[in-house]
Amino acid sequence: MTSSYQKRIEENKMLQKRNKELEEEIKKMREAINILNSCIHNIDMIKINNDDDLRIQYKELCEEMEDEE
Repeated sequence: MTSSYQKRIEENKMLQKRNKELEEEIKKMREAINILNSCIHNIDMIKINNDDDLRIQYKELCEEMEDEE
């Protein structure tokens, strides 16, 4: 094998390793986003439950969505 071929093989191995690392980072970021979305939802629900007007609007919206199904 030529040295340039061997060099490309090594570069490819390094890129594959970096790709796997990036895939793991993306996976962790997606999990974090899901957790944040869940927290936002919970905060919204707390706001809705503590505000009579919002609770009524939410109930009406849910009923509208059920009617559409």
